[in-house]
Amino acid sequence: MADLDYVKIVGRLGITRADGVDEDGNPDTVWCDSGSVLFEPIINYTKVAGGIPSPWMAGHAIIEATVDSAGYISLNGVEWLWLVDLGSSKMNPSIARDKAAYKVTFKNVQAAGADVTFPQFTFHPLPADLLPEGVTANDLTLLAPVPVAGGQSIVVGPAGKSVSAMSIVGGDLVTTLSDGTELNAGELPVGPGGSNEGVAGYITVDGPTKAALSDTIGAEVTAQTPKAVARLPLNVPTYDGNPSAGHPDVVHVPAGWNGYKYWMAFTPFPSAPRENPSIVASNDGVKWEIPAGLTNPIVPFSALPAGYDWWSDTDMVLSADGTTMMLYFRGTNQGVTNTCYLTTSTDGITWTPFQQVVAGIEESPAVVVEPGGGFTMFTCGENTIYRRTSADGITWAARTVITSRPTVPAPYVNVWHIDVVKVDGTYHALVDINTATGGPDPYRLFHWTSADGLAWTGPSTPAVPLSGSRFDKRGHYRSTLQPAASGIEGRFDVWTSSMDDTRTTHDNAIWRIGYYGDLDFKDGETWNFPEPGEVVFNADSDERWLLANDLSTYVGAPAAGPITGWAARGLLHTANSGVVGTFPPPPAEWHSFVVEALVVNGGALSGGIVLQSRYQQAGAGDTLTTGQFGQVVVPAINALNVPQWVTLTNEIDLKSGASPIKASIERAWGNASDVFDDTVWILALRLRRVRKTSA
Repeated sequence: MADLDYVKIVGRLGITRADGVDEDGNPDTVWCDSGSVLFEPIINYTKVAGGIPSPWMAGHAIIEATVDSAGYISLNGVEWLWLVDLGSSKMNPSIARDKAAYKVTFKNVQAAGADVTFPQFTFHPLPADLLPEGVTANDLTLLAPVPVAGGQSIVVGPAGKSVSAMSIVGGDLVTTLSDGTELNAGELPVGPGGSNEGVAGYITVDGPTKAALSDTIGAEVTAQTPKAVARLPLNVPTYDGNPSAGHPDVVHVPAGWNGYKYWMAFTPFPSAPRENPSIVASNDGVKWEIPAGLTNPIVPFSALPAGYDWWSDTDMVLSADGTTMMLYFRGTNQGVTNTCYLTTSTDGITWTPFQQVVAGIEESPAVVVEPGGGFTMFTCGENTIYRRTSADGITWAARTVITSRPTVPAPYVNVWHIDVVKVDGTYHALVDINTATGGPDPYRLFHWTSADGLAWTGPSTPAVPLSGSRFDKRGHYRSTLQPAASGIEGRFDVWTSSMDDTRTTHDNAIWRIGYYGDLDFKDGETWNFPEPGEVVFNADSDERWLLANDLSTYVGAPAAGPITGWAARGLLHTANSGVVGTFPPPPAEWHSFVVEALVVNGGALSGGIVLQSRYQQAGAGDTLTTGQFGQVVVPAINALNVPQWVTLTNEIDLKSGASPIKASIERAWGNASDVFDDTVWILALRLRRVRKTSA
């Protein structure tokens, strides 16, 4: 009725619970599905003087809404309700807007049969003309006060005045409010040490007192500076399922570009046939995915020009106008003939045919989009760094040799790869330098800076420490940096490519990409790196891998598999032909897992196979103390040289213990369903977490 004004109320109720049997690893939401919500006005009655056809009196009433099956607060079958606007000018007695309130009480609310408790509270609904632009209803979720421990609830009240400026006028502290009102607090107190200059003079006058204060504040700020964040290794999806990958280059677009804030170009590795430019994207720099509609690799091995052996060295930038992602990469003929190519995209999904931009190039192109227009490219080769410039990123001027740069410290001898960004007029380079002999950590990263891109300075110590884990035991290879997303001046986010210690050379090691957030290159070194035990080993939370080189065969085929560039172990179509390997201990948060194998058909035959697996975990307190057995039938193995994942077990509980897990897989020769009369090749085994301990 038009006699009174009304306010619209909406809301939804639910609970969160531990993660269920899904892949996201996050808590699940369960919506409330029954119960009532009571709205009680603060007044007992109101006189409706303008009532039609005559004045009338409105009595006290409690409105009872229901909670529908989807959790929405509903009345009369719709997911909202109207309440009398107690702050309206039509109310008699009149109630101040900041006093007009309803008491809210929840009764018999349940979610999936479980009782749910919400506290009683008071809130102040507003009419449509006082709500923020674009908001049409009072959302109870947003208006409910937030209880704080040991104190009173925090309630959003009416807009008030704020401090817009403070100044010292004649020794007095004068505060200016947002409505223009000036408040004079009077003369400031005398400064420390009996100074009669007041606090203002004490702080602003140069001298020992100011210096002492500055040192004290600086030391306190330094003590409170947070450490860097580390995530090793990242789960970066590859087109072939093999997690070994490196050579990342990241573009960070804080406002987002085509649905993501981070875009990464990288190449799977080893080996050469896998080293094909690929694209993934992320919104936090840690969790990466292949954007919908994109097929990797965007430049396949088959596209190599005649006489070339592999692709490598991806580097990506966003054009100055923010419309086009530009991916540079290199084609090489055993390192003798090197050519730089360019492909571009306006949506990150569809990429143009690549074009040649620099013939006879060196290693590791690193491109900078200059704020004033144009492009600068840095490359390196034979311990020399070069610089080129371009107006459009396609046609490049002749190279210039950089002669002013730090001396490479022993035992490092060779500038091998480089990445460069420009921040507030200064070039920052992350330089990968290697040793002559390989050594225990043959590759390390150094941080150099330059004002003009020609004269460089930097310390003689590595900028990024090693984590102390197996993932970077052989150091850091070509890595990439961006100004830290935190916005803290001088901080950088770094994505590394690193090699583990399971191999003796970088060509057959397991490569993984890692993340370090908020690194502070103070004096070129990272002084806020996490201490041992503070590094989060990211992939341990959901999977453990064993590649073929980690597996031993019994009655098996040799290691030369059917796919070029892939190590493999063969299961013959004969009795007791199998492979065995040992996984590192699963982390404590694992509750259950499955065992999976990446298999491939290496011949022209077809048919079904039967694989049986055994797994065992030994150790005091471990759940799995005896050998377990599982068998799976694969009705038809994939076509020639097309890898496929096979889940070998049902979900296995692992409620305690921290021992390695030994797993074996073999052909069930003699089983009537195993009719594939040829070798089945195993490329990898993995444990994949299904549930966490909180589930």
